Amino acid sequence: MERAVTLIDIAERSGFSKSTVSLALQHDPRIKANTRDAILAVAAEMGYDAAHHDIARRMVLSKRGQDIIHSNVGLILISDHYTLPYYFRTHHGILTALTEAGYSMVIMQVAVADADKELPLPRCFARGDIDGVIWGPGTEKFRLLHLAIEHHPYLGKRPSAVALGPYFNYAAVTVDVRQGAYEATRHLLALGHRHLLHITLPFLKHFVSFQQRLAGVRKAFREYQLDPACYLHCFIPTGAWHNEEADRREVTAFANIEDNDLIQFLRVHPEITGILARNDFSAQQIWYVLQEAGISVPEEMSLIGFDDTDPLLDARGRNILTTVRLPLEQVGQESVHLLIEQIEQQHTTQVRRVLPTELVVRHSTGPARPTF
Repeated sequence: MERAVTLIDIAERSGFSKSTVSLALQHDPRIKANTRDAILAVAAEMGYDAAHHDIARRMVLSKRGQDIIHSNVGLILISDHYTLPYYFRTHHGILTALTEAGYSMVIMQVAVADADKELPLPRCFARGDIDGVIWGPGTEKFRLLHLAIEHHPYLGKRPSAVALGPYFNYAAVTVDVRQGAYEATRHLLALGHRHLLHITLPFLKHFVSFQQRLAGVRKAFREYQLDPACYLHCFIPTGAWHNEEADRREVTAFANIEDNDLIQFLRVHPEITGILARNDFSAQQIWYVLQEAGISVPEEMSLIGFDDTDPLLDARGRNILTTVRLPLEQVGQESVHLLIEQIEQQHTTQVRRVLPTELVVRHSTGPARPTF
């Protein structure tokens, strides 16, 4: 047909009333299965597309005072992070799940520098044309934005879900980083390592995930009857070599590698034989620094990453980095499932889903070197 197929067209072709056709297309349980199937078959044959009548449907629902599902979800993400593998995998999981569910995605990009500013909402957000909001990794910093959405006349009633939360009062999906850090530490202790170096950054100390990881590390030490206060060394890098915006190989081109703060720390603490990096990128940087200083991995120093996103390749192109794998794509997918469940059931929830991690042992860890 040259024009859009209507309910009246389907009713005339199928022999059922317009109201019966309408209920059947909505899969209303009051319609018998054989009647519904017959009507759906006629609608498909005629090329019926409900989207052609979406404006009319919204008007009817609005007059009845019923909520309108737009099949649009807003995703808030940090603009300078989405190209990094850690964030990209989470966002890819979100996109995949939304596509499978028949939802569209509207993106609001925010900059880290604007975390403490009042940010304008995109028009489709402000009009209430989205059914819910997914907060991407790292957006917990944007507290003013959270408050603006919570108090918005339209968005305040919409559900939210957090990918790699939990925080605030939203439904959230996170990973068991405590168990991941515990298994990584046990792996090194089982290889005979005793003094381990834990890499961190100052701002991470205020994050719940950091505290959970540290708790997992300490638990492993205590199970080996080792006092973490004596055997666990914490190190905060200060040099540009650990800057994630720096080039990965050029940052190790020091005039004197002994001036590097990590190498200086290791020289003062020669008892350290294993390093727990804060993520895989950090492990890469550490590996380059160790190589420059003539410290071989894993013969002299074992090294473990955390997330399984940035490979550490050997001469044959094989990833040699032992790491804790995080199910990042699954996190994105589960956050979508949580949000759509709230949208379609018209309720909000604060449920938390914690996904397991996996220790992936490769060739950057080995038995502890003998100590004399």
